[in-house]
Amino acid sequence: MERIIFSLLMLSALPCMAEIKDQPAAEAALNSASAKDRLDAISYLGAQRGDTAYAALAARFPDEKDAYLRVKIVEALDVAASTWAYNCAAAASADANKAVRASAAAAIAPLAGRTDADKALKALAKDPAETVRLELINSLSVRPSTSAVSIIGSALADKKGPARPRRAAAAALGNMGTAAAAEELVKHLSDQDPEVKAAAQKGRAALKKLRSK
Repeated sequence: MERIIFSLLMLSALPCMAEIKDQPAAEAALNSASAKDRLDAISYLGAQRGDTAYAALAARFPDEKDAYLRVKIVEALDVAASTWAYNCAAAASADANKAVRASAAAAIAPLAGRTDADKALKALAKDPAETVRLELINSLSVRPSTSAVSIIGSALADKKGPARPRRAAAAALGNMGTAAAAEELVKHLSDQDPEVKAAAQKGRAALKKLRSK
């Protein structure tokens, strides 16, 4: 994270390049020695929202050494619109940098329910960095699908994992208001974490109300 903050500060101090006017210029700038040039190219290509633009970003991603710029590449992608974009985000989910993996979690989460996306999301639910798990849980909770409940539930079930994401997972399930989410919570009525246990008890009460309707 410190490296990304440093990169951001360095980028803000660099002079602006000439405005990029077309894709060939943007693709050339992606290989510039200047991080600011590469950032401008990423922004331009992301704004194009086309398959050829996403292909260029995906091609740059594995060679980009700056973690902050890898994050910006992932943020520029529309994974639902392009196979190139999705494959790049999937690669980012296994990146060595936790901020990049967190950006991948946010990018892929809207595709929960798709087989390939669920595989990547389930792996992120077990990520060693709690910031990645938290981003995943927050992103999945926006759309309370069956897959989202299951993946958030797997983060909750990891009792050896960090406490904050487990508590966030319990809270997210509790806020969904669905029977599937409540059923996932009820599995943790005997949890040793008091916050998780309390959420599970509320889930049990919610489930009774849902079933009585």
